[in-house]
Amino acid sequence: MHGQRNATDTSSDLYALFPGRILVLSVCFFMLAAGMSAAIDFAPPPDWIVKIQIPVIKDYRESEIADGTYDLVSDTQRNIARREYYLHFARKIMSPVGVQHGSAVTVSFDPSYQKLVFHSVKLIRGGTVFDRMKKEEFRTVQAEEDRERFLYHGALNAILNIDDVRTGDVIEYAYTIIGENPVYHGRFTESFRTQFGVPLGSLYHRIIAPLDRTLQIHARTGAHEHVRSRAGDVAVYEWQQHDIPSVTAEDDVPAWVEQYPSVTVSEFRTWDEVREWAADLFAVSGGGGLLADTATRIAAQSPERTVRIRNALRFVQDEIRYLGFEDGIHGIKPRSPDAVLQRRFGDCKEKSLLLVALLGSMGIHSYPALVNTYRQHTVIDQQPNPNAFNHCIVTVPVGGNDFWYDPTIRHQGGKYDMVYCPPYGAALVLNSGTGGMKQMRQTAGTHRMEISESVIMDRINADANLWVTTRAFGHEADEQRDYFARYDRKSIEKRYLDFYANLYGEVENNGNMEIIDEREDNTFIVIERYIIKQAWKKNTKAEHQISFSVHPKILKDRMRIPDSAARRQPYGIGTPCDIIQSIDISLPEEWSITPETNVVETLGIRYRYSAAYNNKTISLRYAFSLETNEIRADDFKAYVAALRSIDDTLGYSLSTALGNTGSGGHDDVQWPMVIGIFCVFLAVCFGAYRLWIYDPAPPDIIEAPVRALLGWTSVSIAVLGIDILLMGLKLFFSGYFSAETWGTYVNPGSYYFNLAWVFSAVLDASFMVLLIVFSALLIELGMKRRSSFPRLFIIYRWVALVAVAVHAAIMVLCGLERAGNTAWVYTDTGWMGANALLWTLYYIFSEDAKRIFQERKSE
Repeated sequence: MHGQRNATDTSSDLYALFPGRILVLSVCFFMLAAGMSAAIDFAPPPDWIVKIQIPVIKDYRESEIADGTYDLVSDTQRNIARREYYLHFARKIMSPVGVQHGSAVTVSFDPSYQKLVFHSVKLIRGGTVFDRMKKEEFRTVQAEEDRERFLYHGALNAILNIDDVRTGDVIEYAYTIIGENPVYHGRFTESFRTQFGVPLGSLYHRIIAPLDRTLQIHARTGAHEHVRSRAGDVAVYEWQQHDIPSVTAEDDVPAWVEQYPSVTVSEFRTWDEVREWAADLFAVSGGGGLLADTATRIAAQSPERTVRIRNALRFVQDEIRYLGFEDGIHGIKPRSPDAVLQRRFGDCKEKSLLLVALLGSMGIHSYPALVNTYRQHTVIDQQPNPNAFNHCIVTVPVGGNDFWYDPTIRHQGGKYDMVYCPPYGAALVLNSGTGGMKQMRQTAGTHRMEISESVIMDRINADANLWVTTRAFGHEADEQRDYFARYDRKSIEKRYLDFYANLYGEVENNGNMEIIDEREDNTFIVIERYIIKQAWKKNTKAEHQISFSVHPKILKDRMRIPDSAARRQPYGIGTPCDIIQSIDISLPEEWSITPETNVVETLGIRYRYSAAYNNKTISLRYAFSLETNEIRADDFKAYVAALRSIDDTLGYSLSTALGNTGSGGHDDVQWPMVIGIFCVFLAVCFGAYRLWIYDPAPPDIIEAPVRALLGWTSVSIAVLGIDILLMGLKLFFSGYFSAETWGTYVNPGSYYFNLAWVFSAVLDASFMVLLIVFSALLIELGMKRRSSFPRLFIIYRWVALVAVAVHAAIMVLCGLERAGNTAWVYTDTGWMGANALLWTLYYIFSEDAKRIFQERKSE
């Protein structure tokens, strides 16, 4: 078929295009394989070891077993003078899972300075011993456990898969590793554990040292002490234990807290001795042309010393990629700055040394500093030894202060004195002076995240706009800048969109994400705009209500509330944080909320929450900071309780009636109210008819009747017309028949929530219908100068007064009017009372009125 090619075609093309290169690669591969095989020898055990027998186990502690195997023997012996390290292990296969996980023997070694010698591989089944050391089946592969951290070691894994392994079998093997890393200059150091995360039948550790080699031994976390003896011209140090239970390690323990008993053995007596040894490895011997040219280019960017420090740091951080080939001596000794510049990559020690060399070329003193990212400040409590450190940074003295920089961190911002360096605690500065370890100074400046969310609603039960502005400062800005540098904008926008979709349901982008990077001030701003589709959701707890909820999820995620309050070890919080999150909800109608405030200050926690309301906007403010990175086990229960009390204040929910749109219009009709008021209208019309047929005798008069409306009588008719107009507008355009209005009456979160509003609205609307019909009747009677008009008009004015007074009493007594808003009660009722009194006096005593209203219905 056209456009298709098979694998054979492709491979033939490769050979056709690059026959010479394929041959070279093949030869290199076989040479490498041969070198790997040559690194493994097979011989009997050395003559200086003590043979350890497999113990008889009565209790296998099955509840502590992991991966289906039980470790029977851990036997490790070192001969310092002969540079030999003998290892002997045995394990029992306890289940089919153990067959899967325990049927292979794997040994790691570095062929650049070590030689692996296998002595035996045995399979023991029911008392019968089977030899399984098949030399031809050993395989060696590259050991790259740290590849995901861009570190490549020269170590190899020698692997032997054992045939026919079954449940109940015991696998026993022994080997010796010969050689030591020359970088230590013959000085011995090692660390080992005496208890593990799984049970162990027997542990034996032995060190043989010449009498003139003084070993410093430090046992930690309850490790067993050693036994020292003398055998001729050597000293023997032994650790031996039997039936060792497992250590149940807790999660989230601070990295510097050791949970396993361990021992450090070292020929280094002080940290100054370690510093002198390391300073020799980090010595810079003159820079080549490339180093000088690079330093000159950086210096030309600014004459200011502090700016040059910052620019050199950024060059090493951003232009020299982090990558380490740590085979052999280069696992500890850095390559030269010139080599790192040529390759444009290096590990932590090589990038640090390059920064020191660049600054030195500009006349700025700086020094490499060794730290331990796990042990941090507690590293100083260990027995001095080179392996106590796992990371290298740089310190620069400026103006009497030491500033610390980590060249492996990318995309950092801020001036030289604000650049963030993680709190690694104690550091071994490789300068020419003395003083041993030095405690790092904390980085100055603000390291904070501020998140502002604005939810804008034009209508209830409709879409809403969401605007989010995130401002990151200091270390938080570094993290954001690096995140946006590592990922493409499209995938970031998708992740952010998904984040808010998980909070609000269906969410759409409403414009491109905006990024503002103020690197000099180390501020990173992200602006997002979304549309929340159908923001209000049906309330699962109330059938006829809808709800809208907000939640400061970023803040909660940083709180990390533990699931359990039980604790034996200290709790590691991680990097202290400072998060401020605000949420503003702009509503289309008034809403009633109770202002709230909550403050928690305990155990390094500082939290403040407030909820306020103004001008149809609910404002929620959250501020949370952790000022410690460790909680003692005794304080952990109180710490969790504090976080849970904070969690109770996170988030806010609004509810309203299902028919409420909050749009300011009246598209949704409250039909029960319409029907009810229509029934009132029919009843009032019937009453009006009864009043229309009311036909009292007119008052006696001396003069002839007047056939036209005169003076105040015509004013009274006009007032009736105005009353009909005003009350009609109020009745039909004030929301008495709107589902929106009724939703605010019955919605618990609404500004007008009070069931007394229901009674007040029904009564108010009924009074208006009564007065409108009554007014229309009076206009009819007045225009025909009926004798009943004066009496009914007086009744109308007093009924209107009663309506206003009753309405005012309900508003005040039921709390529908807030304090300070009741002045209208007195002005309206006073005005209506005076109005009723004046019209009553006029129609009782006016001779004109008597002469005008003389007509009878019968006439």
